[in-house]
Parts: sequence; structure tokens; C-alpha cells
Amino acid sequence: MKLLKNIILIFGIFFLTSCERLDLSKSPKIFVSIGPLHSFVQELIGTNFLVGILLPENMDPHTYSPTVKQMVELNHSKIFFHTGMLFDKLLLEGFITNDVNCIDVSTGIELISNDESEEHDPHYWLAPQCMRIILKNIYDVLWKLYPSEIENINKRWLELDKKLANLSENGIMRMNKLSNKSLLTHYSTWKYFAREFGLQEIVLQENGKEPCEQHLENIIDQIDSYNFKFITVQPGLSSKLPKVLIENKELKIFEINKLSSNYFEIINAMLSELENNE
Repeated sequence: MKLLKNIILIFGIFFLTSCERLDLSKSPKIFVSIGPLHSFVQELIGTNFLVGILLPENMDPHTYSPTVKQMVELNHSKIFFHTGMLFDKLLLEGFITNDVNCIDVSTGIELISNDESEEHDPHYWLAPQCMRIILKNIYDVLWKLYPSEIENINKRWLELDKKLANLSENGIMRMNKLSNKSLLTHYSTWKYFAREFGLQEIVLQENGKEPCEQHLENIIDQIDSYNFKFITVQPGLSSKLPKVLIENKELKIFEINKLSSNYFEIINAMLSELENNE
């Protein structure tokens, strides 16, 4: 919360002077919160439009604070597509004016509850079928906002939707061939992916925290039982893994960025790694 207080202080002091220094006529009129949304919105709307992004791919949403420039530009945009992550919710609670149309792209998705809280797991974009719903939600907004572009937007939507459908179908076929239908993750991120492809996610962290001794022992037993060869980790967090797992179990650390804008690349990378785990 300290970071948010800093944002409020900075934003309040420099808002007016920032507006004067920035050429807002060239700022993005469409904003998104994360990389996966950025790539699809940009593809739908085309290269003649600039799409802004708040959270850089290499930053942690739990600690990142948007810059003053980002907040000024966001508040002069027409629309903000977000996922409903805590990062987004904190922004919506006082940093964005009513003039910005804020769209939660999760509408229509069957959300999964978090194990450690009453809130929903926000990582639904990691399932291609969920991304198809997200894409349709974005499409429905963009063609109304830019009716002169409806023909191009519609064509691109149909092409992207087909690519996502094929990704899902191909992934299901590949995962159905696996004898080990489980994946080991550091943090509970891949629930929707697991649900779509008929897998079980086994999570190292316990209620969002590093595992206690008993939980770690249970994980070690499951590593032996399922013969896991790798653990999925967000880039930059491998140092938080218990050494006993890496040294004694010879687990490969598979770093994959859930916030990457290269959506098809990260989904196919996870599918391939699971196949290699056989």
C-alpha cells in the first residue's frame, strides 16, 4: 500500500504540470493493463492507432507503480481494458477519472476462486478459450468506438479467433496424449490453462506464501509420485525456490512470463515443456 500512497502524492503534485509538458494530442487513446491484452488490442485496431500499456512485461504487478506520464496519458484516453487484477483494481479506486471508459475483459468467463481468498484467480487469459471471450469483449467495444474501422476490425477478429480456436484444439489433442497430466508451479497462475487442457496444477506456494515444512514435504512426495522434471516460475523469482527442490530433486527451472505480449509463443512453450516432461 505504501507504493499507492506514493502514487497519490506524486500524481497529485505533478498532474497539472505534467499535462502542460506532455503533447497529449499524440498520446494513446486506448490503454490496456498487461502485455497479453496489448498484443490483441493492437492487432484488432491496427497499426494506425497507438495502444498504451501500463505494466511492462518485465515488472511485478505486486510492486510496480505506474509513472506520472502513464497516469496522465491514461486519464486522457478514451478506454482502458483491464483484467481485474489487484493492480487494476487499485488504479480504478481513485486514479482514473470518470471520463475514461474502463472495461473488465473477464465478462462471460467462468472464473475460478483463489484458494487463499474469496476473490477470483485473475490469470484467465492463459487459457485460449478464455482469451477468445476476452477478444470478443474487446471487439465489441472497438467497433462501436471506431465504426469507420468496423470492416478491418471484424476481419482481424475472425482471423485471431480462428487462431485461438486452433491453439486450443491442438493443445487439447497434445495434452490428451500425456500420461502425466499434472504440472508443478511456483505460484498458482495456471489454473485456467490446466482446466482447459485437462490438467492438475500442483502449487509450491501455500496460500500465496512460501511453503511450510509440512507442505514442502508433501510437494516433494508429489514430485516423486508424478516424476516431475521441471517447475514453472515467473522470470526473476527462481531465487525464491527452496534449495532442497532444486538440489535434491534435480528439477529444471522453467521460466515463463505470463505477462508476455507474445501470447501464442508462451502457450505453445508451456505445452511443449509438458510434452517433454513425459
